[in-house]
Amino acid sequence: MYAWYQQLHSPTGVEQCVYCNFTSETAKDLVTTAASQLSVYRLHKNIEVQVKNDNTGDTSSVQDKLELLGSWQLFGNVVGVKHVRLNGTTRDSLLLSFKEAKLSIVEFDTATHDIKTSSLHYFEENLYKDGLLQRVTLPKISVDPDGRCASLQLSTNSVAIIPFRTKDVTIAPDEISLIGDHVTQRPPPATSYSIDLSEVDSRLQRIVDVQFLHGYYEPTLLILFESLRTWSGRVALRQDTCNIVAISLNMTERLHPVIWSLHGLPFDCRYAYPVPKPIGKFDVHYPFR
Repeated sequence: MYAWYQQLHSPTGVEQCVYCNFTSETAKDLVTTAASQLSVYRLHKNIEVQVKNDNTGDTSSVQDKLELLGSWQLFGNVVGVKHVRLNGTTRDSLLLSFKEAKLSIVEFDTATHDIKTSSLHYFEENLYKDGLLQRVTLPKISVDPDGRCASLQLSTNSVAIIPFRTKDVTIAPDEISLIGDHVTQRPPPATSYSIDLSEVDSRLQRIVDVQFLHGYYEPTLLILFESLRTWSGRVALRQDTCNIVAISLNMTERLHPVIWSLHGLPFDCRYAYPVPKPIGKFDVHYPFR
């Protein structure tokens, strides 16, 4: 690796950050990424600090202190980070996406005070199988609010689905193994896969944003896309070019029907924000802008 690339100076600008229970069950941490460096901070409030004063001497004051818990160098530049609480765990895991359609799930090991990779997902072959020479979008991550799966945007018309194990998994008869006198049930592996959205709906050709919605029985993916492109010089002729569709994800059968859609949104829509219930609790006037 160092024959091709060697980092001489540590990165100084923070690019991504999340606030979650990464190292502790009770206290939250600030996790930041800067290029290929992952850092974890803890905010300590009301800490007594000695302050030097030339007139009155040393005095004590109560301040907030940001403590660095750990910093790790990764093998690639992080372009997206999300957190998720997996089933059977008491702390959050990190979803780290990298430029060439790669995603890793990272956890914190309290025994060694180090990070460990629990899962790796690689979609570069799906990215270039249609003849693309280079990608024009960054792999955006979206996590289901109930922690059932996550999505990774691969290109302008394809996404990858990463399922997580849940409590209500069904065990097939051939998945039951016998060890000694005990019968153990081995849960099926959570296999990730990619979806060509043009096969779900022929208009899905240019994805703008992807988000999971709240309050659905199955994971529901909302996709904001632009079917017919326009620009500010053609607003008089074509201005409402953005649309949204909601796709229900059946990860067992890998079926993805469109359950509802909305058309004719303004051309300058850039982001979709999922709003949990009750909606009147939040002051959101343009949830899809």
